[in-house]
Amino acid sequence: MKKNLLILSLITSFTVSYSQIELRMHSGGSALINGTNVNVNAILVNDMNQDVPVEIDVKSLYSTTKTLRVKKIEKSSTAPLSENAICWGLCTIGVVWGTQPTVISDPSPINAGATVLYSGHLYPKLDHGTSEFLFCVGNFLLN
Repeated sequence: MKKNLLILSLITSFTVSYSQIELRMHSGGSALINGTNVNVNAILVNDMNQDVPVEIDVKSLYSTTKTLRVKKIEKSSTAPLSENAICWGLCTIGVVWGTQPTVISDPSPINAGATVLYSGHLYPKLDHGTSEFLFCVGNFLLN
């Protein structure tokens, strides 16, 4: 039997110094503005490896290549057994909710005028609920 799985809320946020980045849902649509909530509803299936992705196109409006990172911050979840990961250049390994509440990706260059794909992933592990994340794109340091 299928159950409603979750609402995966992604809140995109950018610092003013990175206003030369444009975000759009990979499936098309208007540009996302700082603080935009992206809600994804999925149906829980009987698969421990189920992946619920959110794909965002990141377009550089810069005139030169910039090296950026994505920071993922876990905000809240009613599905504590779930895992999550981010893909920016390379994909991180899925981590159990709460074990790494903040993850910063490896740096990845984005050429002037180029569009690259960013994706956030939730692996529910048969656990239904609601999970919320904050994602930021910028030149973050590891400390």
